[in-house]
Amino acid sequence: MPETDNEVYSQKHYTVSKLAALWSVSPDTIRRKCVGEPGVIRLQRPACQGANRRSYVTLRISESAARRIYSKLTSSSEPPLPRPLVAAPFSRRLHPQTNKGVR
Repeated sequence: MPETDNEVYSQKHYTVSKLAALWSVSPDTIRRKCVGEPGVIRLQRPACQGANRRSYVTLRISESAARRIYSKLTSSSEPPLPRPLVAAPFSRRLHPQTNKGVR
């Protein structure tokens, strides 16, 4: 059943950090799952003109959107496959001018 704007407006809204703490996941996980989700308010402060500064985005997630996101996180039919362990390649620091190894 689609929700009306008035129903979403009157719901409690959560911050990314609050949901991350409640669900014991990282804030980045919450941000990724909220992209394009109905009921998520995205407030963006534009970057300053003439300055090399980034813009800031604030997310507020409605209670109904939080329920949908949580059900998507917990209703996985199969557990995720473990990532294979890969040995990190050996790298030597090189001297910037001679390109010879530095100890």
